[in-house]
Amino acid sequence: MYYFIEAYDKEDAAFLRDIFGRPESSDISDIEGWVIDKDKLVEVQKACRVIVHEIPEHYQDNIKSFVMDYWDGEFSFDFEKKYVEAN
Repeated sequence: MYYFIEAYDKEDAAFLRDIFGRPESSDISDIEGWVIDKDKLVEVQKACRVIVHEIPEHYQDNIKSFVMDYWDGEFSFDFEKKYVEAN
């Protein structure tokens, strides 16, 4: 299983960059992060704080397609954001 992780803060982002290199970004989303498998996720969560996004099942067998679709803005995690209306 693959996951998309987003650094919790600047220090965590620096740590993840040192390990995984440059994060993946999108044409339409502000969320930058790294695609990692379940084993790496367990290791990373012991060392730093991350926000974990699940990659949809139909991409699990072709992560390269996910990365390309994310880059091109054909897929976004922004739909997960929840907004609360202030009165």
